[in-house]
Amino acid sequence: MRTLGILSIYDSQGVIDNYLIYYIQSLNEAVDDLVMVINGSIDLNSLHNLQLISDKIILRENSGYDAGGYKAALKQYGKEFILRYDQVVFSNDTCFGPFVPFKTIFEIMNQKKGDFWGFEYLDNDYLSIMGTFFIVFRKSVMVDVFDFYDHLDIDNMCRKDVVRVVELGLFHCLVSRNYKFTYYSAIDNYDMYMSPNYCTKRCGLPLMKKRCFDPIKYHKDNCIDILKYISEHYDYDIRLILDTIKRKYNIVYDINHEFSRELYVKEIKIPEILNTMEDIIKFAKSDKDIYIYGAGMYGKLIYERIREHVIISGFAVSDDQQKEQFLYDKRVYKYSEICNRTCKIIVAMKEADEVKTQLGYHENVLYLF
Repeated sequence: MRTLGILSIYDSQGVIDNYLIYYIQSLNEAVDDLVMVINGSIDLNSLHNLQLISDKIILRENSGYDAGGYKAALKQYGKEFILRYDQVVFSNDTCFGPFVPFKTIFEIMNQKKGDFWGFEYLDNDYLSIMGTFFIVFRKSVMVDVFDFYDHLDIDNMCRKDVVRVVELGLFHCLVSRNYKFTYYSAIDNYDMYMSPNYCTKRCGLPLMKKRCFDPIKYHKDNCIDILKYISEHYDYDIRLILDTIKRKYNIVYDINHEFSRELYVKEIKIPEILNTMEDIIKFAKSDKDIYIYGAGMYGKLIYERIREHVIISGFAVSDDQQKEQFLYDKRVYKYSEICNRTCKIIVAMKEADEVKTQLGYHENVLYLF
């Protein structure tokens, strides 16, 4: 298949690390043409190294995150140019790897049927998602993908809105139009950031997210475990990872010591929803006064998913958390304003333990997580 690659790149210091050069070279061997979008600044030496690989480089302000980079490439080259290819790869610089060459991966995936495919597919009912850090769109779906990005007002979105609108939104949009998808490895809903070892060892994922080493996500022994596994089973130099995490996260390992000690690894998975779309519709059917508890990413996301099936009266938040008066032309209430009403509440918050203490477990409350 004739393949176009679009790679979105951002580094706060404008540096292109060697792990990314390896990644780009492997991707370049698997595609016919490669467009690289630099979001923000880049030092001249790094830019020169990229120009040795491809002459199709776009320099732009860092707005809209990686999705903004994808949109910039589509806009600059246009629909006619894009449709010359049998498939288009959207990828970014957020992963170490590949531990298996991209060329080999594409040889396998080009034999599979489907309108699009990726590496990370999380099967979670109406919250299912395919990660846009690496996703391949075949020509059959590319017009709709192009139009989706063309209509995005993305430059002023926060990161959570980009995840909701672009990553979750695009997948939902394509599936709702009956496009078929497949994937390289089923990661069994493991958290890619906190359980990278299980994603690779058990599920064959040939990539590791850089943010596994971010302090918010970091599980040291899980990271050591995958580094050891990579060094023993793949032809990939883990020094590419070690050098990068030293620069970005100030993490330095005595690797001989770490590989020889006993590791305490832990399986961490993405929380699955407790109630399906059918459960929500059934819950809401007998009541005309329905509120969504939560006005953040998941509150917005749930509203977007269920508004065709359920009439929502408004949103509710803890009294000290009210930041907006309206969402989607619906009133955002303090919980104290509705707690004495005869109504039903759909709780759309992942970390809901404190909320569960406040709301309790009653027939008028439906927890989604």
